[in-house]
Amino acid sequence: MTCHARPLGVHKAGPTAGLAALLLCAGPALANGLGRGEALDISLGRIVAGFLVSVGVAAAAIFVLRQRRGGGGPIRLPSWRLALRQPEIQVVETRRLSQHGDICLVRNQGREYLLLVTAGQSRILRETELPPAGTEQPA
Repeated sequence: MTCHARPLGVHKAGPTAGLAALLLCAGPALANGLGRGEALDISLGRIVAGFLVSVGVAAAAIFVLRQRRGGGGPIRLPSWRLALRQPEIQVVETRRLSQHGDICLVRNQGREYLLLVTAGQSRILRETELPPAGTEQPA
């Protein structure tokens, strides 16, 4: 079969007709390679077993993540692991100033920091000592 199509820009019907003519010309060339592949020698049992193992691994991962995130009850840590401690750095509040900068209130080791955070740098605006835990702050 020979193709008697005009070049893509010459067609009066537009670019869609030119694309269709190109695909019709390529049809015989593509048909030569079809149907030459050999059958895979993998049994259906192995495919199903692989699928079930994958589903089992995914289910186990979901279970572990839920346990660690607190969605499925407490995690029972082995006795050799250290007890969980409070984080040393606490982000008290964050506010967006512009699309390029945030202002953050952070506490660490009995001190409170007011930070200006931008894409390229961070700057401490204010640093104060926190009162001891048992005392009240003046109003």
